Amino acid sequence: MVGCTLRRLPSVLSVLALAALGFSRAQFVSVDVRVQLKPGTDVVSSATALAAGRGKVVSVSGNGFVLRLDSPDHLEGQLEAISARKSVAKAEPLAPRLPGEGILHRPLGEAKQIVEEYREAYIEWAEATGQELESEEGEGMFEVPGLDYLEAYLQWKHDRAYPNDEIDYSGYTEIADRRTYSSALTREPQGTRVKEAWNFNPSFGLSGKNPGGGPTEDYAGMWEFMGPRDLAAPYRIYFGLSPVNGRANAVAFNPLDPQTFYIGGSNGGVWKTTDGGVNWSTTSDGWPLMGVSSLAVHPNNPDIVLAGTGDFYGGDVTGIGVMRSTDAGATWVRTGLNMGSSYIPGLAFDPDTPNVVLAVAGRTGGATRGVYRSTDSGQNWTEVVTTDQDWSYVDFGALRGDGTRTVWAVAGGTATIVKSNDHGATWTSVTSPVSGSVNPLHIAASKINPDTAYLLSTTNRKIYKTIDAGATWTDVTAGFPNGTGGTSTYNWSQGWYDYYIKTSSVNGQDMVFVGLIDVVLSVNGGSTWRNIGGSNYTAAYTNTAIVHQDNHNCAVDPTNPNHAVITTDGGAFDFVYNPASDTYSWIRLNKNLGITQFYTLATHPTNGDYAMGGTQDNSSPHSFGNLLQWGNPGAGDGAGCGINQTNPNIQYHSSQFHGLERTTNAWASSSSFAPSFGSDSVPFIGDLWLDPNDQTNVYINTNYLWRYKEGTGTWSARLGGTALSTSGQIRAVGIAPGDSNIIYTGASDGDLYMSRNFGASWTRLDNLIGFTNRSILDISVNPNNKNDILVAVGGSGPHLYRITGTDTPTPTLTDVSGSGATGLPNLAANSIARDPWQPETRWYIATDVGVFTTANSGGSYTDMTRPLGLPNTQVSRLKANAATGYLTAATFGRGMWRIKLVPAVVTGVSVSPTSVMGGDGGSVTVTIDRPAPAGGVTVPLASGSPKLHVPATVFIPAGQSSAQVAYTTDEVAVDENALVTASMGASASATVTIKATTDFAATAFNLLNATNISGGLPEILNSDDIRQTWQIDRIDRQASKAVYETVIGVVNPSKVRIEIEGSSSLSGVSYAVYVPGVTTSKTNLLGTGTLGATDGVIQIDLNNPSIYVGPSGQLQVILVVSGPPATQFTTRVDRVRFRVLP
Repeated sequence: MVGCTLRRLPSVLSVLALAALGFSRAQFVSVDVRVQLKPGTDVVSSATALAAGRGKVVSVSGNGFVLRLDSPDHLEGQLEAISARKSVAKAEPLAPRLPGEGILHRPLGEAKQIVEEYREAYIEWAEATGQELESEEGEGMFEVPGLDYLEAYLQWKHDRAYPNDEIDYSGYTEIADRRTYSSALTREPQGTRVKEAWNFNPSFGLSGKNPGGGPTEDYAGMWEFMGPRDLAAPYRIYFGLSPVNGRANAVAFNPLDPQTFYIGGSNGGVWKTTDGGVNWSTTSDGWPLMGVSSLAVHPNNPDIVLAGTGDFYGGDVTGIGVMRSTDAGATWVRTGLNMGSSYIPGLAFDPDTPNVVLAVAGRTGGATRGVYRSTDSGQNWTEVVTTDQDWSYVDFGALRGDGTRTVWAVAGGTATIVKSNDHGATWTSVTSPVSGSVNPLHIAASKINPDTAYLLSTTNRKIYKTIDAGATWTDVTAGFPNGTGGTSTYNWSQGWYDYYIKTSSVNGQDMVFVGLIDVVLSVNGGSTWRNIGGSNYTAAYTNTAIVHQDNHNCAVDPTNPNHAVITTDGGAFDFVYNPASDTYSWIRLNKNLGITQFYTLATHPTNGDYAMGGTQDNSSPHSFGNLLQWGNPGAGDGAGCGINQTNPNIQYHSSQFHGLERTTNAWASSSSFAPSFGSDSVPFIGDLWLDPNDQTNVYINTNYLWRYKEGTGTWSARLGGTALSTSGQIRAVGIAPGDSNIIYTGASDGDLYMSRNFGASWTRLDNLIGFTNRSILDISVNPNNKNDILVAVGGSGPHLYRITGTDTPTPTLTDVSGSGATGLPNLAANSIARDPWQPETRWYIATDVGVFTTANSGGSYTDMTRPLGLPNTQVSRLKANAATGYLTAATFGRGMWRIKLVPAVVTGVSVSPTSVMGGDGGSVTVTIDRPAPAGGVTVPLASGSPKLHVPATVFIPAGQSSAQVAYTTDEVAVDENALVTASMGASASATVTIKATTDFAATAFNLLNATNISGGLPEILNSDDIRQTWQIDRIDRQASKAVYETVIGVVNPSKVRIEIEGSSSLSGVSYAVYVPGVTTSKTNLLGTGTLGATDGVIQIDLNNPSIYVGPSGQLQVILVVSGPPATQFTTRVDRVRFRVLP
C-alpha cells in the first residue's frame, strides 16, 4: 500500500448493488465514538441513554465510554446530537476498522460488502473529522487507507472464485501433486539466474527437459530471467530508497554465519545470500507451488532449512505443506502433506531440543488448521493443537533457570493464545487481552525474560505485554506512532496484511520491532516507540523514507542482537542499531533479487531487452533496454501499460483506478491523460490496449469501453453508449488484426460483446452461445480470420474456448482446454499469446502455475514452465513478438522472463537466371517454412562476391512464405560463380554464374542523311564523355542513320551484345537498330531505344550470332532515327561496343 486519497466515488460494488443482494447497510463495519463525560456524571446511566437508538456501548474507561453506532450514515449529525447532551464533554469518532476475521478467505460477496461498508464508513468519519487525505502523484482517486492491497486481491479473487463464491483450490493441489522436483544449484556468471535439474511425472505428459520432442524443436533456448534487477524506486515517500524489489514474506538467518540468510517471496520461493545480501541465488523454482510465508534454520545444523508454504499475508498462493532442505537450500523435499492446503506462517526450532520444530497452519478453513510438531527436524509432522482457527505465529521464549522454556502460538479469527512448557508436546490456553473476531495475532517472546512476551493485535490497534507468562497483560501502545497527516491510524490501516512483532535485546532490555505500514522500534520493552522506516526516526510514509513500506517479517541476527533483516512489499532491508549513539542505519538488499509481482506487460517492437509492466506496490518497472538496471517512471500500484509499436517513444502506464500517464519521449517527460469516469465502475487494476492496426487508438476499461486518440488527445467515452458488463468490469479486449472495426470485449461477469463498426454499436455474444458467466481474462483474435477468437476464463472448469463464426447469427463455441493429463490445469488462464508464425495451431497460455502450450489448436498441451527453465509461479501476461523472436512472460512473484521462439526457417533460395553476362541482373527468391506472421518477416540476405549485389534483407509479407528481390552484377574479367545466401534459423544459398566477355570496338562508320560535326572512331572507343557528334541534315521523310562496323575475333560466339552509349540534343529521341544478315540481303530490325539529354545506352542482344556475323567476323549495326524529328538535332555517341560471349 502506498499512499491514499479520499473521494466519494464508485468502486467495486455499489451500495445499490449491495442492497439488491439483500445485505444490510452496515453488517460488518461500524464507527465507534469515544465519549468523554463531564465530571460528576454517572457513566452507566449516561452511556445507556446515549446508546438508546444509536448503537451499543463496547467499553467503559474512567469517565467515558466507547459507543459503537448502528450506522455510520450522517455521522456529523450524530456527533452533533451526542455532543449537545449536557453530560458530554467531548465526542470523538474513531477511525473505522476492517473486521478482523480472515477477510482474505471470506466468501467473495461478503468480502466485497465489507470493503464497501468500510469505504463508506471511512468517508463519513473523514468528513466528520475534517480529514483531507492527499494522493501520491500519479495514483488514482478512489482509495481509503487499508483497501489498497485488499482491492487488488479481491479483483484477483473475483476472477477465480467460481462457482461457489470461493476459489476452488483443487486444481492447484492437483498440479502440485503431479509435479515432482529435484533441483541442484548451478550458478551463472551474474549470480542471479539459476539452472536446475528436474523431472516431471510422466503422467502429466512430460519427461525431463525435452517433453514430447518439445524444447529443442520448438524453442531456440531456455527461459531466461530479464529482471527487474537494480530496480529504482519511483520516488522516496512510501517507496524508500533504491533499489527495491517485490514482496518478501519471510526471512531467517544461518545461526552461525550472519552473512548467510534466506528470504521467502510471496510467490517467488526461497532466496539465499552468503554475502550479506549483495548477491542472491534460488533453487526453489522447481517447487510445485512457490508461495513462502515462513522460514526457519536449524540452530545447530544450518544445513537444515525449512520453508512454510503459501502466501499467508497476501492470499495469492495456497500452501503445500513444508519444504525441507538438508543441504543449506541446494535441494528441497516436500513434507507436511497432512497440513493440506493451509498456509504456514510460523516455524520455530526448539533451541534446547533442536530436532523439535513447531509449525502453525492457518488461513484456509478446515481440519488442517492448527499447531503441528515434528521431532525429526521437519521430516514428519503431528498436529498437537487441533483448534480450527487462523493460526498465525509461534515463538520460543528465553530459558528459565529450571531448564524450561515457554513457546507461544497465536491465532486470529476468534482471538486465541496457547502456550507450552514441554517443547510443544502439550498446550494450555492463555487468556487473551483481546476478544472477538480479530485479524491474525502476532506474538514475540522476550529473549532475555522467560515470562515476558508481546502481543500484537492490529484489529484493536494495540500492543500488549505480559511479564507473568500470560496471567496478565498490559497495554503498552501509548505513544505508538499511528500515522501522520490527516489519518491518525494510517500505520495500522492494513493490519490484516502488514504486521509482525519481533524481539531482540539491548542494554538488558527488550528491543521490540513492530512492522505495520512502517516499522516501529522500542529499545526499552515498549515504554517508548519510534518510527525507523525513514532517516532519523521518521516514517516510511514521509519524504525521508529509506525502507519501502508495508512490512511483513523480521529476523534478528543470532550473533548480534543489534542487527536484523526485515522484509516488506519492496524486498529485504538490513538494519543495524548503535546503542552508544542511539542511531541506526539501513542497507537495501534488493539489487539482485528476482521476486517482483507483475500484473501487466508491454514490450518494444524491435528491442527484446526493452520491456515494462505494472506491479504490485512497485509502480511500473521499465528496463529501457538495460536488463541490469531498471528504471521506474510510474506511481503507486502499477497497472495497464503500453508501448506504441510504430513509434516506441510513445508509451503509457497507469496506477490504481486508471491513474493514466503518457509520454512521447520515452519518459524524459510525461503527463496525465486520465478522463473523468463519472459513475462508471472502475477496476482497481485497470488495463489498456493499443489497436494493432492503428497505434494511435488506445482503449481502457471500466464497465464501458473508452478510447483515447493519440495525437489529438481526445477521449471517446462509453463507446456505443453500451455498458459491456452487467455487474462487473471489462477485463479483456481483442481487436482484429487488419480491421480496427472489429472489437471484442470480455468482462468479469462473463459478458462477451463484439462491435463491427469501431465501437459505434455492440452485439452480445455470450447469450448466443450459452457461454460461461466466469471472468473473461483474455481474448485473442485469429490474425487470419477476424471472426475466430480464443477466450481465456478464470474460475473452475474449462479455461480456454474457441468461438468461430462470430459474424453469423449462431457462432460456434468449442472447448479447447484439452483434457486429463494433457489438458490445461483446472485454474485460471490469464493470458493468451499466439505463435507469430503458427497462429492457427500453436498457442501459449499463461496460468497461475506457469505457461502451457499447444501445437494442435488445443487438442493437447505440454508444460513449458520448468522443463524450459521458467519458475512454477503465476504468469500474469504473455507477449509474443515476431520481430525479436521472443515470448515474454510477466510473472506475479518471479519477475519478467523470456524465451526465444524458433521463428520461420529459411528453406530455400533460388536465382533466375542462374547465369548472366557480367553487368546483367536477375531475381532472388527466398522461401521460408511457413507463412510469415502479422507484420511480415525480414530475412537477412548476403552476397559472397563483390561482383554480385543483393539487398541486405528480403521482406516476406504476412501470410506469404516467399518473396523476390532483384540482383545485379558487375563485369568480370574471367567467369565467376557467386553465392547469394539467406539466413534465418537456417541458411540456404544459390549460385549466380557471372560470365566474362571479350569486347570489340567499331572499326568503321558511315552516315546517311546526316553530317558528322565532330569526332570519329577514336572518340567512340571508351565511355569517357569524349564523343562523336552527328547532325540530322534534312527534316523530311528521309531517314537519318549511322552505320557502325566491326570484326568479331571470336569463332562461333554464343552471344553478342551491341551497346551504343550516347545522348541527343532533343529529349527522348527514339532510334531503331537494324543488323543485316550474312546469308540473306535482309536487314533485320532487332530493337529500339531512346537517347535523351543525358547519356543512355541502347542495348541489343544477338542470341544467335551466326545469322549476323560474317565468315571473317564482320558485323554491321545500323542506328536509325525512328521517324522524322520535329526539328534539326544532333546525336552524340560516346561509345559503341560489341561484347562477345564465346
